[in-house]
Amino acid sequence: MSPRFAVAIAVLSALPPAFAQAPVIAGGGVQNAATNTALVSIEPLVLVAIKGENLASSTASASGFPLPTALGGTTVTFNGAHGPLLAPLFYASPTQINAQVPNGIDGATMVITTAAGSSAPYNLPAMPASFPRVASPLGIFTEDGTGCGQAVAFNIPSDGSPLSENTPQNSFDPDKDLGLAIFLTGLGSPDFPDRSDGVPWIYNSADNLLAGLNSAGIQAVVTLGAAGLTGTFTGPTFQYLGPAPEKVAVDQANVLGPWQGTPHGCRVPLSLQLLQPQTAYTYATLPGAALDSTQLVDVSIQPGGGACSDPTPDGLGILTWQKSVVSAAQGGSSTEAVTAQFIDTNELGYAQPGPFPQPLPTLASPQSTAYGPVPFATPACNASLPNTLNAGGLTLSGPNFGPVVMAPSTQDGRLTYQATLQPGTLQGGTYRVSGNGGSQVGAFTTTASIPAPITITTNLQPGTQLQEVVSLGFGVPGAEGVWASFPIQWTGGDDRSIVTVQLVVGAFEAVAAAYGGSGAVDIAYITPCNAISITPIECTLIPQGMPEVIITQTPLHAPSQPFNAPGLPWGGEGTWKYVWDFRGLASL
Repeated sequence: MSPRFAVAIAVLSALPPAFAQAPVIAGGGVQNAATNTALVSIEPLVLVAIKGENLASSTASASGFPLPTALGGTTVTFNGAHGPLLAPLFYASPTQINAQVPNGIDGATMVITTAAGSSAPYNLPAMPASFPRVASPLGIFTEDGTGCGQAVAFNIPSDGSPLSENTPQNSFDPDKDLGLAIFLTGLGSPDFPDRSDGVPWIYNSADNLLAGLNSAGIQAVVTLGAAGLTGTFTGPTFQYLGPAPEKVAVDQANVLGPWQGTPHGCRVPLSLQLLQPQTAYTYATLPGAALDSTQLVDVSIQPGGGACSDPTPDGLGILTWQKSVVSAAQGGSSTEAVTAQFIDTNELGYAQPGPFPQPLPTLASPQSTAYGPVPFATPACNASLPNTLNAGGLTLSGPNFGPVVMAPSTQDGRLTYQATLQPGTLQGGTYRVSGNGGSQVGAFTTTASIPAPITITTNLQPGTQLQEVVSLGFGVPGAEGVWASFPIQWTGGDDRSIVTVQLVVGAFEAVAAAYGGSGAVDIAYITPCNAISITPIECTLIPQGMPEVIITQTPLHAPSQPFNAPGLPWGGEGTWKYVWDFRGLASL
């Protein structure tokens, strides 16, 4: 090498990389590290996965404790109440960083910095430090790291012997095992003052969260089953919920019996929920809705333990007619579709559903209003849902339109049939679905009589101010406080329908329903106060903001349209749903 060339190389190597680019955090790229789903809020000392581009100059993993705050040539900085906070890092690569959110964050603005520069700030709201916590980042770890499928869980023997990993080859024994230890993240730090950044937690019995939950009226629940597709079992109870000993940013839930009646199989769906307390008033009920829920994962359960085996498969068909109308300031939309899915629900070991319920009596008056945080739906993982069955080709026909094909589509291994219809097609009447038979479901024809959609007469167009009726309930036992209601009216429908109205403002909602045909329902909410106030906003629990009104018309009782088909020992059920979603209303 010539001296001139060597000098040139030396000069070039001293310059900053000409083509290195600053880090970019992807939209929705700050995720729960257990579920791989985007976070909508965040709190200290949970484990997050940050995804994007140019996040680090190299790939590196932490090799000891305390965890480093610089790894792979990158750092992650959060806004703190007293200045910037560096996050402890587990792993760094150009496309992903696994980090622990540091203690003391003020909001959740984060910036990633490498030698090439810094990312644009990424903002997330911080969780409140006390209950109720709405939509906190709970997630169960899974064996393959995808956030779906087999949970990271251990069987707890009743004889005191060491815990063993729950797998399809080493199933939980409901007859002999004491319970399951399940590992998750998301409980954070507000309830655990002895939990520190980047350092494994040392067991402290005072950090069992269950006592704090109970004092706040919050119930921790474990559910086995997939709501809406299988039976559900909520018999097991929690013995411990808190940080996992000797771990960083990892939490642990010990779930004990009773286990009598537990379903069994290789993929029994499991989720954990935190439920708000139920409060009953004379005219309203604040229900025990989910404040938080993990995703749906799997555990293996087998009487006698050892290798799992699924019960003999059975089949259930589900047909759904749906109309959805959205009204918003930036424009509206209207969609209509009929879908069909055939599932192997009995493979999860649940008893066959009982007889179809009898019709309920028609009621003219509205149900009690329910008020509280918007329920947190359990995130679904297809790997934890029942397998689907092949029914061959399906066609749909109805009033004023000929047979149309219900096109099959497969996503994540699940088969669904759907016919997308022109807006205005679903106007009530008799509809027919025919199948020519497939490898698992035989030929069938079924008809369904669907009522016409209601006509909403209350003005709910964008910019409209909802009409509010305010009354005082002081001196009425069980009804103390300020009452506000927003009357919603409609015509049409019939006694097969139930109409439900939701008033949603931010993370809170009020819900009421009425049975039967033409009528009205009052969306009412109670605002308990300690002193008489003539200004409802002084003591209201519903926050100020732009409301959204969602009106849903569904069957009075379900399944409303039962049918039979070869290969479906449980038969089939039909249901329908009309939804009107009014957005852009004037602020309350």
